[in-house]
Amino acid sequence: MKKSLLKVLSAAVMTVAGAVLANASITVSNPVVSGGGPNFTWAYGISGDGQEQLNATVPTFFTIYDFAGYVAGSIFAPAGWTATTQLVGTTPSGQIIPDSPSILNLVFTYNGAVAPVPTIAAGPSGFGALSTLVQANPNGFFTYQAQKITNLTASDQGQGPTSVPTAIPEPLSMTMLGGGLALIGMLRFRRK
Repeated sequence: MKKSLLKVLSAAVMTVAGAVLANASITVSNPVVSGGGPNFTWAYGISGDGQEQLNATVPTFFTIYDFAGYVAGSIFAPAGWTATTQLVGTTPSGQIIPDSPSILNLVFTYNGAVAPVPTIAAGPSGFGALSTLVQANPNGFFTYQAQKITNLTASDQGQGPTSVPTAIPEPLSMTMLGGGLALIGMLRFRRK
């Protein structure tokens, strides 16, 4: 019984993780974090799978959610992109993302000429901002919207995982740790 329950829980976690990863045609990389404090540069890159293009009229954008410790005025993006912060969103319609209304999101909107989605490496010429925090929450999210190349009247959208700064251990890890400790406690209690 215990082994089958653990197998079911493991399969459910893998299915959810796989669905999130398979949902992204545009990918936001995990950040390169640099600096020695008090502020740290969190630099992200992007890449596409060749199915989308950048187009200012669609609009094309991506959002990195819950960027904790944001240093006011520090957001940056390459030429052709506008960088803003928002407490909620910007999220493509149909995408559901955990988004704390008290932690800023980084929003990058394309405003240049129509072009294929480039690969932009994480670094000073990429996307990012300064944070007062260096600890990473690997369970962060991004969403994107872009124009499909195969159907110029349709937009492509999706989501995926990326790391964001955090001040405290993220809730998912703490929940998993608590669940594991409870399971160990139950097993020890049954043995006695």
